[in-house]
Amino acid sequence: IGISDATAIVTGAVHTCALHETSEVSCWGNNSLGQLGSGQSTGTTRDTSADSSLPIKTIGISDATAIAAGASHTCALHETGEVSCWGSNDSGQLGNESADESERSAVPVKVTGISDAIAIAAGGTHTCALRQGGAISCWGSNSNGELGDGTTLESSWMPVKVVGFGN
Repeated sequence: IGISDATAIVTGAVHTCALHETSEVSCWGNNSLGQLGSGQSTGTTRDTSADSSLPIKTIGISDATAIAAGASHTCALHETGEVSCWGSNDSGQLGNESADESERSAVPVKVTGISDAIAIAAGGTHTCALRQGGAISCWGSNSNGELGDGTTLESSWMPVKVVGFGN
């Protein structure tokens, strides 16, 4: 039992994920908001029925080159330069243009408009992608200006360009 081919590991608030040499992703821990990507979610932080104390494969990820984890969401960078995220979307951290704060996804969904990412990073409720040419795009919570677009007014449910980087 266990993972013997990990090339990267990330941790969220109450979940952990590993990137395998095979470009697959496995996650374990709390899954109340779908952050394990197993297709299951309880939709509540009190119900532990979807949690896993053992690593389980994330559905549909077979070409990941990098992973990132926020508090209750996880993202993978694909070989194609696309990014997929899963888990909580209460601040738009899935980046798929869904503005329903109660929406979450227990399976990976593609981030809108990102096809040239070369690196990803996640904070508590936001995610950023470094893009070819040096541009940076971020999505999710923006209450402290973490999206870098010059505002602090609201979250973004789709990627916005960080001011002053790249094309």
